[in-house]
Amino acid sequence: MWQSRGLMWIVFTQDLKAQYRQSYPGFVWLFVPIMSTTIIWWFLNGTRVIQITKTPVPYPAYVLIGTLIWGVFVAAVNEPIAAFNVGRQIFVKLKVPPEAFIFSGLTKILFDSLIRILVPASVFVVLNMTPASTVWLFPMGMTCTALIGFSIGFLMIPIGALYTDISSLATAALSFRAMEQIV
Repeated sequence: MWQSRGLMWIVFTQDLKAQYRQSYPGFVWLFVPIMSTTIIWWFLNGTRVIQITKTPVPYPAYVLIGTLIWGVFVAAVNEPIAAFNVGRQIFVKLKVPPEAFIFSGLTKILFDSLIRILVPASVFVVLNMTPASTVWLFPMGMTCTALIGFSIGFLMIPIGALYTDISSLATAALSFRAMEQIV
């Protein structure tokens, strides 16, 4: 992995540029799923369609932080298989290490997580909330969540390389689990 760090950085920067160059809003797409889920659950709770017990923080911040953590985990589980499949043609033909593509996916997950942490920070400011004294642990927890999800995804690469449905199955199973946790 250390020997392929240069290639890993090149793959990461090229993927990042390609991902956001083709869309007009660019990095805004990192925030849209989190914000839309938060708005939907806030609306459902506000109209009493669902009954949510009292939360330790205002409900929108509670849903936002939970959605953020779960979104990072789901992305981290899916990224190793996606990165492997994207780089498959390249590392087979050019004899480059597949780890460069896989770990560039980890770099992408960590970068996206750092950008997404701006959302709860802005919500705390808008809602005039004072964060707890342990708020500095949140980035460490997010990093651990990303590493656990990435490890699970990394273990799924051999099966995902043989059967492309594994990635779709993992996404469907994890989104079903997220709905179960919120309700």
